Amino acid sequence: MRANQFQASNFSFLPSVQAQQHVAKACIMDLTISTECVTQLRRLVMAGGVVTFIRIQPMAHATRMRVWLGLSTSAVNQLMISVMQNLPSAEFGKIKPC
Repeated sequence: MRANQFQASNFSFLPSVQAQQHVAKACIMDLTISTECVTQLRRLVMAGGVVTFIRIQPMAHATRMRVWLGLSTSAVNQLMISVMQNLPSAEFGKIKPC
């Protein structure tokens, strides 16, 4: 058996480079918003269809809410622009890879 035949047969189970490029990496975006903006944020992020989950937790006497959004890294810029345009008082935290 020649060396190039051996390599091709042993590594045929690995995904191609092209297939790996199409796999979207996921991340979690952290936001802080006022309680009055929760419904507006939910409508905004759900309309785009890029968010996989939302977690909301009250902070500081429930005047502000901490929000975690799960989404793909390719959608981060689009979502940040939409949030800044519609909720100018929103504060962005860390964006963490999953």
